[in-house]
Amino acid sequence: MAAYLAFMASTSGTGPWGWENAHAKLDGEPWASALEIACYTDALWLDGDVASGPYTAMVPLALTDYQPERFGEPRMGLVIRIDRHLSNSDPGDYIDEAWNQLDIKVAHGGDAGEELAALLSLALGIRLRAGGISRVFQPDDPDDRGYPHQVERPAPYLPQPARRPMLPYTMIRPVTLEAASAFLDIYPRLSPKQALGLVRAARSYQDALWIADSDPRLAWLRLVSAIEAVAQLRPEGQAEQTLTAAHPEIAQRLSDADDPELTRLVTKLLVQQGRATAKFLGFLKAYGPRRPDQRPERRYQINWNELQDQLRAVYGYRSSDLHSGIPIPWVMCEPPFLSRAGRAPERVWVPAAWQGNVPMHLHMFEFLVRKSLQTWWRSLGS
Repeated sequence: MAAYLAFMASTSGTGPWGWENAHAKLDGEPWASALEIACYTDALWLDGDVASGPYTAMVPLALTDYQPERFGEPRMGLVIRIDRHLSNSDPGDYIDEAWNQLDIKVAHGGDAGEELAALLSLALGIRLRAGGISRVFQPDDPDDRGYPHQVERPAPYLPQPARRPMLPYTMIRPVTLEAASAFLDIYPRLSPKQALGLVRAARSYQDALWIADSDPRLAWLRLVSAIEAVAQLRPEGQAEQTLTAAHPEIAQRLSDADDPELTRLVTKLLVQQGRATAKFLGFLKAYGPRRPDQRPERRYQINWNELQDQLRAVYGYRSSDLHSGIPIPWVMCEPPFLSRAGRAPERVWVPAAWQGNVPMHLHMFEFLVRKSLQTWWRSLGS
């Protein structure tokens, strides 16, 4: 009990609505009401259910296996049931004022339903968007069957790929909701700052997956932002380490020059602008996945020993696009071909006349981002 009280003291503060609501249940607050959120996905093989704290995610029953009329057509493929335990000034309300999370300290661009949908999107690695409330359960309902609710927003529109999908595995990867159980169990154990960073990262990841086919350039930016949202939570390294991570060539030349005063001056000038790069690279190095078990032919593989250099190039392209308007190279925004074995190349084919380092396909970077964020999320549970 003492350990739990100490943990609660360390996590005191304002967090996202879903995090606060999970804490309210842990604190023994009574059930106040419930509602269901209709969520849309293009995942073909999605089954099972998962329950964690006040939240339950379910796959709706279907008479036949769903077959989309068009490639990647979204459907209402998942329902999130939310039991509300947060106190409310009006007991008749099934949600409270904080539901929309307008407070800038916890804002992530959506309401609590979108918060939970984004967390599931990241935990499962699927396209998933909340479509709004579809059913409500009031405390004064005598039989507790709930009542249908008009979904207050239209079904999310998923743009179709013009040619081939940018993320060829996202739609066809078999997914069981139970895989999200461990992630959701950890969520209320985070500090407010960790919870908010996780939700913002999940929202960026969710956006990137949804728009990858219609705007791959923006998807690259959103995936980088997903890492940055939580990388800033890690402690900063020494100035020399930051310089080495952000500008290895300069750091090596300064070391060879053996001029301590020059090293101090250059480090002071460059370390501030290189700190964001160092955090990005440091996070992916600390939590990044090992080589995937299934890979394309060797000639289509990225060099795993040079992964940090390739990720540094990705961050450089992102910064040039975001701050100078220089777009992400078009070859990085091209959809990959699938081999006869169903494997997509990791490395981008580059025309002979192209100048510059083009590191990897978008689907490969999505894999690195998703696995890194999931590993970091799991590490917080220990």
